[in-house]
Amino acid sequence: GSTSVALVRPALKRTIGLEGSMREGPWSYRITSLVAVSPIYATLLVSFGTVAGRHRYFAYMANKIFGRFLPNFVMKRISETAGWCFPGSRIVK
Repeated sequence: GSTSVALVRPALKRTIGLEGSMREGPWSYRITSLVAVSPIYATLLVSFGTVAGRHRYFAYMANKIFGRFLPNFVMKRISETAGWCFPGSRIVK
């Protein structure tokens, strides 16, 4: 979690010049930070989980995280494409 925040904060500052904190604001920083940190966190979670030899578990957890932000039809498409890495999937590659 802290790695994703450490990546997002400087990126927000460099790309759109947005600085702040979750406690003191501004609201634009808070919202943009939450929207940017979540997918980066999920991606890093799968990456570190793969290095640790637990890809399937962490891919499942990342799928749950993305499922909170993406519409169902997008999640269905992702599970059809990359279903081999999710536990309980019927797709065999």
